[in-house]
Amino acid sequence: LRGSGDHADLEESPAPSVEDFFEAIEKANLSTMVHCLAAGLSAQTKGPLILGLDPGCCRWSPLAAAAHAASRRSHATAAASLLLAARADASLMLAAEAGGGAAEACKLLVLAGADIRPRHATSGATALEMGDKVTAKAIREARDSRTEMQAVSVATVHGSSAEGSRSAASTSVAGSGHGAREERSASGASPTAAAAAPQRRPSAAALARLSALAHAGGGARAAGG
Repeated sequence: LRGSGDHADLEESPAPSVEDFFEAIEKANLSTMVHCLAAGLSAQTKGPLILGLDPGCCRWSPLAAAAHAASRRSHATAAASLLLAARADASLMLAAEAGGGAAEACKLLVLAGADIRPRHATSGATALEMGDKVTAKAIREARDSRTEMQAVSVATVHGSSAEGSRSAASTSVAGSGHGAREERSASGASPTAAAAAPQRRPSAAALARLSALAHAGGGARAAGG
């Protein structure tokens, strides 16, 4: 009996469905969301039809559903963060439609790279126009912050490149000066080096001639005396 019970415990649970995934997102149930992603459901999975103001042609994306849930559940931004970490598409338009309660989620999406320019296929409104004043303000603030961060990043990269170029030029000049000093030393052009060089010794033939001249001079002085 014990063995049969253990075997029953080891039976695999059924794979989660798309409906299970979106229900977990709606409830901001992080553990179930992780289970669904680990089971093979994608962060890009298409969910149920949106309906409401939508004419019925669009479906929820996981990230849009998480941002929409954030308008009713304060901890649902954690679900949006989890989906962003799983490389979900940062779609902003449907999140903005959820209203002021989704302001933090909208800010998170913009900082993650969401584009605020696309227009709704039916109404022609952008995310800024679809949200209320609170949501629109959050989107603008996040957009400005993202622009500033991008500018700082570009300036940092350019500054590093310029510093590298100056360092390479300095190294090249120093190397050229060192090479010139080595060439002068090798050629013996330095007066100090020439003065310090050892004198060459006279040859044996030269010494013999000097000895003969010395003897001849000594004999002449003796005869004169």
